[in-house]
This record gives sequence, C-alpha cells and structure tokens, in this order.
Amino acid sequence: MTIIFMTLLSILTQIGLNQYSSKKDFKIDRNSQIYAGLLNAIVWIVFVFKHPYSLNLLLVCLAFSILSSIFFIDLKYHIIPNEYNLALFILAVVFVLNNSQYWAVFVKGGLYFLLVFGLIFVLTKQLGLGDVKMSVSLGMFLGSGLLLNYLLVTFLTGACVSILLLLLKKKKLKGHIAFGPYMVLAFFYLLLN
Repeated sequence: MTIIFMTLLSILTQIGLNQYSSKKDFKIDRNSQIYAGLLNAIVWIVFVFKHPYSLNLLLVCLAFSILSSIFFIDLKYHIIPNEYNLALFILAVVFVLNNSQYWAVFVKGGLYFLLVFGLIFVLTKQLGLGDVKMSVSLGMFLGSGLLLNYLLVTFLTGACVSILLLLLKKKKLKGHIAFGPYMVLAFFYLLLN
C-alpha cells in the first residue's frame, strides 16, 4: 500500500512541478518532463524499499522531486529558480526539525556547504548563485560528515561529463556547462548508498 501511495504522490508532485515551470520562464520540454517523472517515481520506489515510511522519507522524496526538475531546468537554461530553492530549503528545515537530536550535524552541513560553494562562487565565478543557494539545502539533508564525499562525487562527475562533451565536440573549451545537474546527481548517489 505504501508503494502505491508513494508512486501516486511522486507522479502528482512531478505533474505539479511541471505545470508550475511551464508557467514561468523555465519551461521544460515534454520529453524532459516525462524523464523527470519516471526518474522521480523510480527513486521514490527505491527509497520506499530501502527505508521504512516516515516523515524523513517523505521529505527526502519531495526534495528529490524538486531536484529532478532542477536537473532539467538547469541543464537547459543554466538557472536554478529561486522558488525551487526556497521550497527545497523549507523541506530541509523541516527535515532538521524532525531530526532534532542531530540538528547540529545537519545545520553545520548547510553552513559548511554554503561556505565551500560560496568560496568557489566568489573565487572562480564558475558557479551560479542558484548553485550556492541549493548547496545549503543539500548540506542540511546530508549533514556535515558527507561534505568531502559530496564534493568528490560532484566534481568527478562534472569533470568526466565535461571531458566527454569536449571530446564529442558538443561543448567548446570556453563554453559554459551547468553545474547544478552534477550537484543533484551527487546528492542522489550519496542518498542511495
């Protein structure tokens, strides 16, 4: 019963996000909407099999819905909408409050992620401010202990895909590549392991 409920909720959440984005300047095409919906449903089901139903599970799954939309929006428009970052942050705050015995670990995670990604933003000008904002919420979900793992997975994934795009001549050396999708992939990877 939980699987059916979570699958339906994931689909409804993704439909709502798709409709919202279609009313804004960051409309994602139909295929990307379908991919986001399928990815979302699959991950929700995997989470349900790996973890007992709880408020934490629901919050992480809802965050995943937002992140799957961010993945496709940033890939296409090189922007992470403030509305999505705000919704993600609210979910992260509720997650921290629901895990009050570990609140310091999760709050430090958000602060450490902000510090690291903020420094990268200021020093290199290669990240967008949306990436920095999103990092706070991701850090609050992951906690301070996963910062180094997160950075390693994010930058390795970004580097491998960038090299592949250069070799395939899909991007030029001076071209801009959205970083948000790699941040999202690293978050998913760490949550699933």
